[in-house]
Amino acid sequence: MLIKRFLSNESGASSIDGTTFFMGLMGTGALVVATAFSSQGSGSIDTGPAASAPAGLSQVVWLEGFDDGGRGWDGGTTDRSDPYYGSVLGRFGGSAGQQAVRRSFLLPTGYDYAEFQFDLHSIDSWESESFLIFLDDVPVASFHFDEGTNGPVRESANGDPSIDLSIEAVSRRSPIGFHPDYSDQTFRVTLRVTNPAPRIAIGFGSTLDEGVENESWAIDDFELLTGSLPRA
Repeated sequence: MLIKRFLSNESGASSIDGTTFFMGLMGTGALVVATAFSSQGSGSIDTGPAASAPAGLSQVVWLEGFDDGGRGWDGGTTDRSDPYYGSVLGRFGGSAGQQAVRRSFLLPTGYDYAEFQFDLHSIDSWESESFLIFLDDVPVASFHFDEGTNGPVRESANGDPSIDLSIEAVSRRSPIGFHPDYSDQTFRVTLRVTNPAPRIAIGFGSTLDEGVENESWAIDDFELLTGSLPRA
């Protein structure tokens, strides 16, 4: 799997009102790391299936903002104690590199790919520990974060050519919420699976080694979409 990191001085970046947006083409098996800072906090997405899709996508299968809890997620718990973050799936601490939370979905037929999108909150005193993503109970990627560094300090993927993955920073690392002495950062993660099975499961875990009052992670604004690739 190709791993590519977009930097602020590379081609493909544009700036609007001081906010930098990065555009890149994810090839087969590509992992793209981009940075786009925004001053806005996390929004909220209603929970449940949706009948219509954004332009360019064939169907939205599931939208979830966790305002109604984490029902349907194995290991799911939710937190709404911090006013900046609102309702999130989490917070989670360490799980010794195993899945801490997981959910499976039945996909509609007739589409070429399934695409997961979600906000990942890296909260408080991370010290290069890893956040892991699982597909069908197999780890497919990890991102290492450090409380003193913007963006991932290291990333890796398992090389599956059917998976394209990108991570985009949507805030600068700063003491946003929860522990006032530590910094947080939010990322938008997109994971596309080509030719998925009729049922697909996604899960998350980490190698954090302290309690959630010191370091944790959470998921928000979760989406699952299906679509068709252009025909020759």
